[in-house]
Amino acid sequence: MRKQIQEMQGSKPMKKNYHQNVNPLRITLIIAGLVVGLALVFVILEKTHVIDLVKDPDNSTNQTGPTKEEREQQTKTDAATKQRYLDDAYKPDTQNSNTPPDEPETNNQTAASLDLSASQNGDSVTVLTKITGITDGKCTLRITNGSTTPANKEAAVIYQPEFSSCAGFSVPTSYAGTGTWSITVSVDPLSGSGVTETVTLEVK
Repeated sequence: MRKQIQEMQGSKPMKKNYHQNVNPLRITLIIAGLVVGLALVFVILEKTHVIDLVKDPDNSTNQTGPTKEEREQQTKTDAATKQRYLDDAYKPDTQNSNTPPDEPETNNQTAASLDLSASQNGDSVTVLTKITGITDGKCTLRITNGSTTPANKEAAVIYQPEFSSCAGFSVPTSYAGTGTWSITVSVDPLSGSGVTETVTLEVK
């Protein structure tokens, strides 16, 4: 009985292990062959322009427009053209100019005037002047007190943007004594007419 069982087991067909019979080197060679074949087909199609997957740098540069040098040259040309246009448009026409000749300036000089004032401060009398229309020359101060007439005093005209004035007169009261002073200032410019004003002051 045991012998029959062993014979039956021995008579069963043995299954082949296909996984053990597959050669990895053969698979690698097959894949490499396929890759090389596809690469050759791609190169042939690219060369014959059947496909255009690889861009030519030279062609792409030419398709993008003018080069940098060409753009710079065009910019210079446009600038020169614009400048010539502006020069022609705003060029003064000397032949057909109707501009009248410059007229001589009119004399707008202000008429000379003198604002005169005097005040006593202790033992001195201060004479103030405000002159318009005169920018240079001299001032002459003359004081009389009754029959007393001291020597005249002189001072230069001092120019200021708002008005001119005499350099300044400060006279001691002893100059003409107490009483009613008649104070006269005459302003004589280097050219033109002068001006004279008189004020009175009670000196104590």
